[in-house]
Amino acid sequence: MREFLDRVVDMGEATYAFRERLVCDAAYRMLTTADRSLARRLARAWLNSAGRTLPEYLNGLFSQTGRRSATGG
Repeated sequence: MREFLDRVVDMGEATYAFRERLVCDAAYRMLTTADRSLARRLARAWLNSAGRTLPEYLNGLFSQTGRRSATGG
């Protein structure tokens, strides 16, 4: 799994991201429509329980990605 995923711990919270866009796309396409719908509902519930909204969470992800890209990571 280490070849495919990056683990980032920020303020005690671990997040994972695919290293390659192609692998991410392939994994996503393997999900059924029902699985994708369930994943979205679960993600929304998790964000709500953490007191976050999707836009602010995505802004955090994009800013982390920008920092990693700028440093060559």
